[in-house]
Amino acid sequence: MAAQPESIEALQQSWKKMYQVLLPAAAKADATENKIQHTWPVHIDHCFARIIMDNVVGEGEAPWTSRLKSPGYKNMSKTQLRACVELGSKILKGEEKLCDLNRESLEVREREKRGQVPRANGRQEREVDEAGKRKRQEDDDEVEEDRKFGGRGRKRQQATISKYWAKEQTPPESPITRPDSPRHSASPSPSPSRSPSPTSFLHTPPNLNNWLQKISSTPTLTPFRKRVLTALCQVPPGHYTTYAFLSKHLHSSPRAVGNALRNNPYAPQVPCHRVLATGGGLGGFEGEWGRNGEAGANDGKKRGLLKKEGVVFDGKGKVVGVAWEGFV
Repeated sequence: MAAQPESIEALQQSWKKMYQVLLPAAAKADATENKIQHTWPVHIDHCFARIIMDNVVGEGEAPWTSRLKSPGYKNMSKTQLRACVELGSKILKGEEKLCDLNRESLEVREREKRGQVPRANGRQEREVDEAGKRKRQEDDDEVEEDRKFGGRGRKRQQATISKYWAKEQTPPESPITRPDSPRHSASPSPSPSRSPSPTSFLHTPPNLNNWLQKISSTPTLTPFRKRVLTALCQVPPGHYTTYAFLSKHLHSSPRAVGNALRNNPYAPQVPCHRVLATGGGLGGFEGEWGRNGEAGANDGKKRGLLKKEGVVFDGKGKVVGVAWEGFV
């Protein structure tokens, strides 16, 4: 007999138990026993609720209170409640670092005090589509991310983007040149200390453990960006997914996912090029891939990588075939 869908009342009770009972008890026990978390920055129930809801409801970009009316547990959707309980469980297992989540929560609240976080009016899941608002929010995200790690402006943000997508001094086709081509053979041999060729992943079975470990251990990535990049590793070569499918899997919004993918330090091995707009266009969310299907700085590379992997484009430059959505 099929399991009955979990009611919203049951999810509300599970969430209340998580932040009111289980997490405070774990923090107290961890003070004397060994160590789920390296340190517990908070011990009070409403602090656990703040940290988790800022990450899930606020998506690491805004306080949850700017997107949802109080009391939060009564106004969250089933998807949000389930995501909060799941994140709490990961904290209890030591799979998520509470200190990192708390730091991100405090940072977005400080930004709100400075007037950098627009408060939403209406429902949490209503997308703010106006281009001006979206652009201002993305600018705030980039500048704040830059300042967190010692930079003074947006140029510092380039350090968190893979060098593969940086503007090149060599002709643009060289990163995806066939290994047996004259241009490839004329290029200098890589030194032993260098990383593998940026297109080696096109020709060898992917070993994701190394990249998953790098994502998990990179201190400059927020927890939300880690979730996005980790999910991205599931998309197999020769397939593509969409911002909508990826955001649905992450209980997030396409805008937040698109913004996170602009700052992928492990491209193309962690394959942000396999995420397209709904309808098969290249997409981009005004990021490094161009805007609304227009040619951008890296459109040619994105299309070239997908073609190398076996993805087919029609005469209008859109992908042929059904988008992959097999996330687990």
